[in-house]
Amino acid sequence: YPWDKYDQICVPGIGGGAEATTATLIGASTLHDEKAEKDFPSHWLVAHEAAHHWWGNLISYSDWTETWMSEGFATFSEYLYSAHLYGPDEGALNIYNKRLSYLDEAKNRYQRPIVCHHWDFPNQNFDRHTYQKGAVVLFMLRDYLGETSFKRVLQHFLTKHAFEPVDTRDLMKSIWEVTGQNLDWFFDQWIFSAGHPILEIDYEWEDQQVKMNVRQVQDTDEHIPYFKLPADVAITTETGTYTHSIWLDQPDQSFTFDCSDKPLMVRFDPEDVLLKEWTFGKSKEELIYQAKHDVMIGRLWSVQRLSAHIDDPGVVEFLEHSAKEDPFWAVRRESLRSLSKAETDLADILKDKLGDKHSRVRTEAVKILGNKKEIRWHTILRRIYDTDDSYVVQAEAVRAMGILKLPADKAFFEKVAMEKSPRNILGNAAHWSLDQLSDR
Repeated sequence: YPWDKYDQICVPGIGGGAEATTATLIGASTLHDEKAEKDFPSHWLVAHEAAHHWWGNLISYSDWTETWMSEGFATFSEYLYSAHLYGPDEGALNIYNKRLSYLDEAKNRYQRPIVCHHWDFPNQNFDRHTYQKGAVVLFMLRDYLGETSFKRVLQHFLTKHAFEPVDTRDLMKSIWEVTGQNLDWFFDQWIFSAGHPILEIDYEWEDQQVKMNVRQVQDTDEHIPYFKLPADVAITTETGTYTHSIWLDQPDQSFTFDCSDKPLMVRFDPEDVLLKEWTFGKSKEELIYQAKHDVMIGRLWSVQRLSAHIDDPGVVEFLEHSAKEDPFWAVRRESLRSLSKAETDLADILKDKLGDKHSRVRTEAVKILGNKKEIRWHTILRRIYDTDDSYVVQAEAVRAMGILKLPADKAFFEKVAMEKSPRNILGNAAHWSLDQLSDR
C-alpha cells in the first residue's frame, strides 16, 4: 500500500464513492443493517475505491482520454475481490455481468474506442466503455499473458511510473519490457478501436473429425475491425475432454480437429474469456449435457438456450431438476426464467424455489408467481412478505400482490410504504402497488 493511512468517510446525499489520496468518500447508503447485506453488499465499492489508491492516485492519467487507466483497473479490481471473497464461480459471474453491461451500452447507445478523443461534455466518457469494457479487456489481457506475467507487468508499471501521469502506451511499453512481447495488435483493436467481435459458430462431426466454422459478422463499415482472437476449443467425448488452441484473424475461418468418438459437448472459449456476442447452434441433447456437466458459465448459457425447446416435456423436466439441484444460484435462477416460458403448471417447482437458500432465486420465483396474476397465490405472497429475511424478496412479494389489484390490500400497501428499507425498496414497491389499485 503506497500511502501512510486509509480512511473511509460515509457521506449523506451521494451515490457510489469517490477516491482521494489516503481516503475514500462513500455514500451513506453503504451503511445498512445485517438483513440488507445479502442483497446490498458494499464490498465491490470498497474494493473499487481502494484500488484507486494505485490506479488513479499512485499513477494518474496524462489526459482526459485515458480515464480507463484508473476506472477500468478499479472495476477489474471489483472482479478480483469478488473471486477472492466468494470463489471462482462468483468471480466468473461478476466479469460475465460486466461484459453484459458493456454490450447493452454498445447495442443501445453507441460504440467508441476506450481511448476516445471526442466528447460533448467532460464526464461523457465515464461510461460502460471506460468502466466495464476496460475491466473485461484487462481480464482478457491477464488470460493472454498468464497470471504471473500479468502481475509482474503491473508491478513494473506502477513502480516505474509512481507519482507520474501515464497513458496506455506506457502500459504497452511495460508489457514489452517485462515479457518481450509487442501487443500493439491487442491494444489497437480493444483500446484504440471501437466495437467487439460478433461471432457465428457451428460445427459438425463426420469422418472422425470435428469441423468448426467461425465467422466474424460485426459491421466493419462502422470502423470496427475484424478481431485477432486467441481462443480455445474444448471437445468432450466418453474418453475425456481435449482442448485445442486456435487463432481467429479472418472474417470466415474453418478448423478441423481429430475426434474418433462422437462429441458429447463442443465448447468454444470454454473459460468464457473473450468479449463477444455470439451464436452457437446446438441440439437440445447437447445443451442438456452441457447444463449438467459444464463449468458454471457454460451451464448458465445452456439453460438460457434450452428455453427455445421449452415445448419439450423432457426439457421442462430437466430444467425443473436444474432449478432445484444446480449448485450455483445464478444457474438455478436462470433455469426458473426458462421454465417461466413453459405452457405448464409450475406450482410445485415455484413452491420449492420460494424456499431456496439464495434470495435472488426466491425473488425470481416470486416474480414469476406475480406475472401469473392468479389470486390463489395471494395468501402465499403475503406470508412471504411476513417471513422472508430479504428486503428484495419482500419487495417483489409486494409488487406481485399489486399485480393482483385487490382493493382489500390497500391498507397493507399503505403500511408497507411507511417501512424503512435500503434504498426505500419496500416503499417504492408499495407505492407502485398502490398505483396499480388506482388504475384498476
